[in-house]
Amino acid sequence: MKILQLLLLFSLLSASLVSQAKSSGSCNQGNAKSCFNDALNAMGRKNTSQAINLFVKGCNLGLSRSCSAAGDQYLKVRNYKNAEKYLTLSCNKGNATGCSMLGSYYLDDARPANPKKGLLYKAKACKGGNIGACAVGGTFYSERSLFKQAKPLLDKACYNKKDKVAISTGCNGLANLYSSGDAVAKNKKRALQLYKRACDARTPFSQPACENYKFQSRGFTARERSQAEVACNNMNKIYCYKLALVYSTGKGVKKDNNKAMTYVKKACRAGDKNSCQSYKAYYAPTPSTSSSSSSSNSGSGSTGYKPPPCHNEVYTTCASGVYPCRRVQNTRRICN
Repeated sequence: MKILQLLLLFSLLSASLVSQAKSSGSCNQGNAKSCFNDALNAMGRKNTSQAINLFVKGCNLGLSRSCSAAGDQYLKVRNYKNAEKYLTLSCNKGNATGCSMLGSYYLDDARPANPKKGLLYKAKACKGGNIGACAVGGTFYSERSLFKQAKPLLDKACYNKKDKVAISTGCNGLANLYSSGDAVAKNKKRALQLYKRACDARTPFSQPACENYKFQSRGFTARERSQAEVACNNMNKIYCYKLALVYSTGKGVKKDNNKAMTYVKKACRAGDKNSCQSYKAYYAPTPSTSSSSSSSNSGSGSTGYKPPPCHNEVYTTCASGVYPCRRVQNTRRICN
């Protein structure tokens, strides 16, 4: 009985060795897929250097996914020069995953980082069918206020049927565009529908969309408003802007345009460019006011237009997004 068991074990080992020899031999004979599979086996044995060599061999034999895998392994060992080389080869061979990874490399790992190049590769990956790249690329474009470039990527991410993470990220970003009117006509109803779609995806990335959906539907509760005020005082531009919306629309609070503009100003000071433009536009004189102001200036010395005071806040630079105060005819300080 023991002899039979030994013979069976020997035959199994022999078959395994023959299989490995065939696989290794087929890689040596120029079979790119066998090289790729051998590399995966080497990774399973935690033999990184052998895995990289086999991925590179598969790449040189023309397998694009082997190029992206080689680039990924080079990234993990921080060999950025070779990572860039093999990810570029993969992308040039039409591998969307390789393009997406190359985009991430230029956005995160390259020194110096190259956001412009990174976003171009993310867009290329999105066009090639990598939905995750659509979501990431669209989000990065939005953060840089490049809304026209962001929209098609966010559209593709939002309306895909498989990747729920992309749905939550893409729909939330797209809803933000409809809410603010950037690159699309402002449409609060459409924004609300998209926030709900992103929230319903139920991924870790759905939380901002769920918060936005609740906020757009009913405003803040007293507790949420208190938390938002703390966040705004800590220079969180998003919550400053939301508080401005709450007071301008009267959702959950008594409508108060003065308070709304106070929070718009705070959002501007926190670095929100749209809030800066809104604040400046709100207090800017109309053309008719300007003309009457100039005519009255010539006669009575009155300024005509009377903006609110700056509350003794004097800023000497616009670098932080704040409109500086200055004196007008030595009688009034205004933000301009």
